[in-house]
Order: sequence, then structure tokens, then C-alpha cells
Amino acid sequence: MSVDALQARSHLSDGVAAVPDLTLATTCLAAIFVPTIGKRFAPTLLNTLGLEFLAIHAFVFLGFLALKRPKRPWSKILRVVAFVAVTAFYSFFAGQWGTDALVSFWLLIVSTYFGFFVQDAPEDRRRMLLCRWGVVFATFLGLFVLCALVFEVFNVHAPTKGFLFGFTFFFTLAVFDVTRFYERVLHKRFFT
Repeated sequence: MSVDALQARSHLSDGVAAVPDLTLATTCLAAIFVPTIGKRFAPTLLNTLGLEFLAIHAFVFLGFLALKRPKRPWSKILRVVAFVAVTAFYSFFAGQWGTDALVSFWLLIVSTYFGFFVQDAPEDRRRMLLCRWGVVFATFLGLFVLCALVFEVFNVHAPTKGFLFGFTFFFTLAVFDVTRFYERVLHKRFFT
């Protein structure tokens, strides 16, 4: 495969990685400008933001358990039991938003962490997971504060402010994927 073909393939995978976040960002924006979309999807979109925060918060504990490398067979079993217990604890909160939110939360957890349990992850993958969590956490908090200030100044009310925050947050994450921002942060943080 030529260098140009590899670069094109790489750009395509960056774009594909951004699709879920772009979809959520577009839906949040559409919910503001198309009232029928806003009324239909308001609970789902606002729950998605809540689940995102829950997943970011849970990572501190679940990420530790997933990234831990137990040496003894009994500690591997204990790691899985602890992981399921912590996930069950967070499931209680996700379940408060309904069955859809609970199922979504479990799918998110499985898709994020399953690979760390079935095989030992390479060090680069571990560092990338930590880097992504740090960037997403900082972005969520920073945008939350910034948006709260802007919404206060411009007197923006619910649910519009939730949709605007959702658009801003998910669009930013999509830009991070397309521009390989995580890789640049990882490279600067660990290799300079």
C-alpha cells in the first residue's frame, strides 16, 4: 500500500471515529432550531449528557481496575468482581434515567473496557485511554463552566442550554478525533 493510500485510510478512520460525536452534536443543534426534534429528543439528549458525566466520573474507578495488571489468578478474579461491583453501583445512578439509559451505560462500559479484560493491553493503549479520559474530563468541566457563564450573561434557559452545551461538547470531541488531538497531547505529555 502506498504512503498516500495509508494517509487516506488514516484520515478516513479519523472521520469515522468522529461520527458518533458529530451525530450527537448535530442532533443537539437540530433540537434548538427544529422544535419537533427538540420536543421528541429532549429527554434522550439530556440523559446522554448525564450518562457522559457518569461515565467520566466512573472512569476513575473502572479505569483503575481495567488498567490494573494482576499477577495471581485469584487477584484476576477479584479484579473482575470489583469491576462488576463498581459498575453495578454506577448502574444504580444510570437506572434512575430509565431502562434505555441503563442499557446504554452497560454498552458503553463493555465497549470501553472489555478488551482490557480479555487481553493485556499494550502500554500505548493504556496511555491513550488515560489521555483521552483526562482530555474529555477537562473539556467537560471547562465547557460546563464556560457555557454556564455564557448562558447566565445571555439569559439562556433549559432545555436550550442543555442542547447548546451538548452541541459544544460533542462537537469539540469530534474535532479532537478528526484532528488527532489526543495523540498530540499524548505525544507531548509522555515523549517530550
